[in-house]
Amino acid sequence: RLQRAIKKIDKDCSALDKRLQNPSFAQNAPAEVVAEARDQWAALQRQRARLIEGLALLEELRSS
Repeated sequence: RLQRAIKKIDKDCSALDKRLQNPSFAQNAPAEVVAEARDQWAALQRQRARLIEGLALLEELRSS
């Protein structure tokens, strides 16, 4: 389950990253929309880090 969640977050982050890297999005979108997309990307990155930590802990417990 954790691996599936990580893959979904990676997909979502990739889509947000493409949007944020698009110069026309950054120029034409309202500042609050751009800020919201950046905040959402950062939140997904934090969530991904927590899931990876959990997965590592689970693997460590399995090998014990």
